[in-house]
This record gives sequence, C-alpha cells and structure tokens, in this order.
Amino acid sequence: METNTLSSFFRGDYMPHGHCYLWQPHILWTNVISDFLIAVAYFSLPVAIMLFSAKRQDIGFRGVFVLFSLFILFCGITHVFGILTIWHGIYGIHGVSKAITALVSVITAVYVYKLMPTAITLPTIAQFEDVKEQLTANKATVDELESQLVNQKLVQFILNSIPVSTLMLNNRHRIVFYNQTFTEEYNDYIHCEALGLSLFDFVSLEHDIHCDVETFLASHKYTNNEKLVVNGTIPQENGEVVPIELSLDKAEFEGEFVTLIAIKNLTAFTEIKQELVESHNRLERAISATEDGIWEWDVVNDRVEYSPKLMELIDKEEIKTPCFQDWFSHIHPDHQSAVQQAIEQHFIDKKQYAVEYLGVGKNQKYSWFVSVGNSTFDAEGKPLIMSGSLRNIDALKKLERLNQEQTDFLNTIYYGSRHAIWVLTVMKDGDFRYEQFNDTACAWTNTTQEHVIGKSLTALTGDIFPESVAKKVRFNYEKCVDTKSPVDFVESYEFDNEPLWYSTTLYPILDANNQVATIVATAIDVTQQKRSEKALEENQSFLQTIINSTVCGLYLFDVTKNTNITVNQRYTDLLGYTIHDINAEKDFLKLFHPEDLEQVQGHISSVINEQNNNLIPITYRFKHKDGHWVWCYSVDCIVKRDETGAPQIMLGTFVDITEQTSLLQKLKESNAYLERFAFVASHDLQEPLRKIIAFSRLLQERLSAVFEKDEEANYELTRLVNAAERMQTMIKDILKLSRINTTAINIIKCDLTSIINDAKDRLSFLIEQKDVVINVTTEPVDLYADPALLTQVFQNLIANAIKFAKIGQQPIINISLKEISESTVITVADNGIGIKEQYFTQIFEPFRKLHSISEYEGSGIGLAICQQILKVHEGHISCDSDQEQGTTFTLSLPKQGAKYV
Repeated sequence: METNTLSSFFRGDYMPHGHCYLWQPHILWTNVISDFLIAVAYFSLPVAIMLFSAKRQDIGFRGVFVLFSLFILFCGITHVFGILTIWHGIYGIHGVSKAITALVSVITAVYVYKLMPTAITLPTIAQFEDVKEQLTANKATVDELESQLVNQKLVQFILNSIPVSTLMLNNRHRIVFYNQTFTEEYNDYIHCEALGLSLFDFVSLEHDIHCDVETFLASHKYTNNEKLVVNGTIPQENGEVVPIELSLDKAEFEGEFVTLIAIKNLTAFTEIKQELVESHNRLERAISATEDGIWEWDVVNDRVEYSPKLMELIDKEEIKTPCFQDWFSHIHPDHQSAVQQAIEQHFIDKKQYAVEYLGVGKNQKYSWFVSVGNSTFDAEGKPLIMSGSLRNIDALKKLERLNQEQTDFLNTIYYGSRHAIWVLTVMKDGDFRYEQFNDTACAWTNTTQEHVIGKSLTALTGDIFPESVAKKVRFNYEKCVDTKSPVDFVESYEFDNEPLWYSTTLYPILDANNQVATIVATAIDVTQQKRSEKALEENQSFLQTIINSTVCGLYLFDVTKNTNITVNQRYTDLLGYTIHDINAEKDFLKLFHPEDLEQVQGHISSVINEQNNNLIPITYRFKHKDGHWVWCYSVDCIVKRDETGAPQIMLGTFVDITEQTSLLQKLKESNAYLERFAFVASHDLQEPLRKIIAFSRLLQERLSAVFEKDEEANYELTRLVNAAERMQTMIKDILKLSRINTTAINIIKCDLTSIINDAKDRLSFLIEQKDVVINVTTEPVDLYADPALLTQVFQNLIANAIKFAKIGQQPIINISLKEISESTVITVADNGIGIKEQYFTQIFEPFRKLHSISEYEGSGIGLAICQQILKVHEGHISCDSDQEQGTTFTLSLPKQGAKYV
C-alpha cells in the first residue's frame, strides 16, 4: 500500500480500532454505547436551539444559534465515526470530520468574541422589571381617564339607544336632557327645541292626572320607590292625538333633585288592543264554527279550558266545569299509556304534541281521535301552558284503512308481481316517457328505476334498450296510441346476445279529448316456455330418432281397443310389419305361434293387472311378414291409465333372440352331454381306484410280516394307497364343481344364522376339537340364496380358517352381514396365518395349493367351488389378507335374487 498519498488517506483497510481493545466486549461496547448516546444528545441539541431561535426571533443573534447548532452537530458526527472505526479502519474520513468540526468550532469562537461587546449591553432582568413597573403605573392612570371618558360616552350612547323616549327635568321642572329616541319619535309633534320647555307645553293630561303630576313634580321628598305612572296624549296639528304613557321617577344628581320621565307611545298598543279584541271575536266565531274541539291546559295550576265542541266530541256536554280527568277518562284504557307518554315526551323534547287514540265519542261509542297541541315553557324549560285541538278522525281512519288496503294490494301486485309492469306518458312530440318501472321490469332489462323513470324512450335508446329493441318497442306503443285499444303481442328481444321472449299487453288510458294520454303495460316472461317448446320439439325429434335407432323393437298397444298405436323402425326391421300392416290384420293374435298363444294372453292379462306398472318379461314366437317364426324376448308395462286407474296404453320392447335361442338349445344339449360324460367318467375312474385302494390294503395286510423287515417297501405301498385316495377325492370334487354349473339352483328367502348353524353342525367335531370361536353379526335384512349351496360355501370357508389357524392360538372367526347399495355383503374374517397378496386371485383356481401336502392336506378345489357357487348366484367372492391379522373373504350377493322366488 502506498503511503502519504491522497488515495491512502481515504482508504478503509486500516486496522480497525477494535484491535486496540483486543475485541474485549466489555471495553468495546462501553465505548460504542457511550459514543452513541453522546451522538444522539448532540444531534438533538441543534434541533432544540433552532426551534428556540424560530420561536424567539425578537432576541436576534440568529448567526450565533446557527454556528452553535453546526458546532454541536459536527461534534456528534465525530462520535459516530468513532463507532465506525472500531470495525472499519476509515481513519482518513474520521480525520476529515474532525477537521470540519475544528473549523466550525474556531469560527464559532471568533464570532462569539466579536459579539461580546454587543451582548454586554443587553439589559438585565432587574432593569427590565423596573421599566416594566413604571410603564404599568403610567398605563393605569391613562386607562382610568380613558375609562371615565368611555363611560360618559357609553351612558350617552345607551340613553340614545334605548327604544324609550327619556326626559330629565330640573328642580324648576324644565327639560334639561332628552335622548335621541325622543327626538325621532316626537319630532313631528314638537316643532321647537325641547330644552327649557315644561312638560305641560306639549303634553295634555286630564285634570285629575294633571294635578297629580304637578304635586309629584313639586315634591322635594326622595325615596327609591317614589314613582308615578299616568296616561296622556300629545295633540297633533291635524286634530288627532298620540296616546302616551308617562313614567315619572325622582332622582338626585349633583346635590339636586331631578325628575326622570319615560314616555311610551301607546299608538301601536292601542291598535294591537283593538286588533286583539277583533281577533278574539274572530277566534270565538271560528271556534264555534269548527268541527274541532279547542282546549288549553294550565300545567302549573292544573286548570283546563275546553270548548263546547270538545265536550260534545267526548259526549260530556253536561259537565259545566270540566277538569283534565274528564278528557283523559274518555280515552280507551289500552291507549291511555301511549297518550300519557306522548305528553311527557312533548314536555321533554318541546316538539309539537300529536297523538292518535281510540276514545269514547258520541252515543258512548269508541271512535278514533287525534289530539294536537303545543306548550309555552319558562326559562328553566318547565311547561306553563299547553293548548291545542281535538278532532274526531274515525271516518278518516276508515278511509285510510281502505286506502291502505288498496295501496297494499296494488303495491303487492306492482312490486311483488313476477310480471313486468310499467307506465308511460304519451308526450306531445310523439315520444314516450317512463313514469313507473317495477322491480321485475328492472331485473329483466338489467337496470334500475333511477335510470329509467322520468326518461323518454329516445333517451334510453342505445343505453338501456338497443336500437333494434327500441324500434320494436316504439312500433307497439304507436300502434296502441293509434288504435286506442289494448294491444297483445309476443315479442322476442335479444339482450347480451341471448334471445328473450315476452308476452306483452298495452292498455291505453284516454284523456278528456279522447286521446291516449297514458299507457299501462304488463309483460310475462315466456322465455322458459318458448325454450321448453323448442326443447320439446328437439327432444321429440331426438327421441323419435333414438326410438327408431334402438336395437329393440318398440310398440304401443291400446288395451281398450286391442290394437297397436305405433311401432318404431326397428320393429319393422325385425318383423317386417309397418303400423298399417299390423292394424290391417283382422285377428292380430293369429300372428303369435299357436303353442305360445295361451302364454301371450296370460302375459297381457298379467300386465293389465299389475298395479305398480312393473316390467313383466315374456318369450314367445311371432310370425315374420315373410312367413318364418321369430323368437322374441319382450318386456311390457302399462304407461297410461284413465282417471279411474284403468289401464289404457301398454308399452312393449322386444329383441330378436332367435339366434340366441338356437344357441341356447345347443348349449343345453352340450351341457347335458357333458354332465353325462362327467358322471360316467367319474364313475368309470373311481371304479379302478376303489379296486387299487382295496387290493393295496389287502396286500399291505398280507405282506405285513415282510413290510416289517422292508420299511422302504411299506413306505412305497402306503404312498400308493394315499395317492389313490387323493385321486378319488379329486374326482369327487370335480364332479361337485361340474354339477354346480349344470344343476338348477333353488334361490329362496333364507336366514344367515340358520345357514351358519348348518355349516357348524357339519364341522361340529372339528370345531370342538380345535376350540373354535365363531361370532355372527347380521342386520335385519332378507337374504336370497340357495341354502344348500351357501351352506357348502361357509363349510369350506370355516374349514379353511380352522385348517390354516396359527399354531398355539385359538381360532376366531367373525362373520357379518350388511346391505350396501344393491348388494348384500357378507364378510368372513379369521385370525389365521394369512395369504400373500400375489395369491389373492390364484387361490380360487381349481387344484391351486399354496402349501405342500405334508403341511396341509386337501385337494385345493374348495375355494374354486365357493367361487362357482357365488357365480351361479350372480355374485362374487374376493380375498384380502394380512399375515399378522389373518384373512378376510368378502361375499357379495345381489338383492334382486328375490326374483327367483
């Protein structure tokens, strides 16, 4: 690294300062935390100084505050670099920060010494307080003088501002002062300067009152309560007089008694009094004429005033001095609480009192009343006087109920209807404005009432209604206007590329000029109906195609008329007849084979008598149009009945089983041959085996002395006998297996517990010998099977479970039965040695053995027999095993086995 260069000055790969501390945490973190706290304090002080300088700009010396802030700020930065150099050797940058701090420090010190003379001249707090006290004393004197001047002006202003004319008379009864109101109010009546005048120079008093006023003015006695109020007039030049009220009061001013006089102009009062009298008379006339009862309640003194009409309304005209309770008692007891609450609520919120209630009216019958009133309140908000009116609204209530019922009915139709309803006004320019548009109409057009109501069809075109839709709509509206009669039509509109169908009716309403002014429109959404009709047409076509394309022949037969209604194409293909050919036959039953005719007639009778419309099969021969016989397998049922339940139409489907019948016949013959062959073969094979076994045993007895000396010969002969016996057992098992394939099974309703008990009886000695536990759990369901064959299945499964039990462990067999969907499931689980998964299917193969004869005896055909028995029952058997838990066999039998009963 080059030294003494500028680049080396700013390098950061010097040894960090932490090496000096030997990276001892207690020393390192003491310095780090201390430098950090000092830096935080240094950074906060400039903020405080600059805030102080901003708040106290009157102090000045802003430069000093700035320099001190910079000085403290850079001091904090040097401490931050002190922290950084512990881990990073940036000593050059650290030195630059110290140099800047030193420069700012020197500038601050020089600037402070430069300002020192000016700072010394600043006054002390004590000097400032002395000057402040002197200024306060001078200001108090000035304030007192100004206050007196202001008070004088204020008094003059108040006297001139009060709305009452005021005079002041000296002890010689002359006017020495009058206010501005006096000048403004009486300037038209007094045409000279009022100062120096006597009161009697412009005021006219009656003789007695004049004497009383002179006596009052001449009196030199003064008390606070000495006051005189009299009425008089001020004459006008036109001969009219102005009525006034004089209020005279004595007062002492600067050692002399003066008289203060307030003059009140009674002109307005007189006019108001006259108007009040006239108003009172009008009110009396109105109260007498109105159908409402008027009342007033003095809440404080609990006094009431009821008009005669009110007493008549509540049927208490005989009471001359009514009280509050007279009115309140006429209220129905069920409504008194509500009325009382309304009054109390009025006193609280001070809003107008109004309440409807049921009360006793004329002829002591209950009627509906409405009481309305208001109150005056004192300064504390307490009620003083409450007044109002009472009206019988029974007729109005009945009308409201009737109107409400009609409104509710119409609203139910309008808002609750699944039909679209809207109302149009026919405009003068030929356009149509929407006045009503119910929710259903909004939903169909995907809009809201706010977007439609009040707007014309033209305004909504392109926004709510597409151009094509609006054109159709306008045509129908104009048709209704032109014909002045209802217009019914079914229309299709396309919204969002989807056709919608509506059945619409337009009802015109004519004005006084016999012109259509309003159109009421209703619409029913028949889109689903149209779609259903279209779907029905498509389905009918599709169904007809399916019916004609099916592999089965199909026919509908009218059992009441004994004739065919229709046949499908496959019917014609299989038998050669069309519906016309069939109906052309005079005796339809002659087309059936004579040997099958009785069976067919019985079958038709069975179908007719079947009340549950179940499918009933039949196999018969039918004559082809070409003359040969066709074997048919048909399934028939009743598909239509009349109102009494009598059958009308029979549906039949059939397939041509001529080839299958021929093959089945050949198969039966083959099976019979095989059965005879198996029986003969098994009999012929067993006969030489019985001889071999019998002569071998005789030979073994005869040569017993020889075999005692020749053990090997004895062993070979014994093996020969055992092999012959096994061969005999295998032949018997093969015969059993072949007979299961050929013997007709006898499926009946049976009980699982009984079958298990039969199997246990056959194995009773083995079960007792091995101490076997067999648990049976069954649901209350019907089991349909061949009991003998099913007993053989459980005998084989139980015998296998005992044979393959674990050595030293008690054999436990759990058998359970339950229904699942369309099957009856039986499980047989043991705790034996188990079976490996790769053998789950192989064990059902004939002669498949997983163990040697020396380990476990047997022919290996038992599970094959079980599988064959389940197969002829149209069921199946499967295996699942865990070599630690044992083996589980699952047997599944179809519930439809009941059809064999």
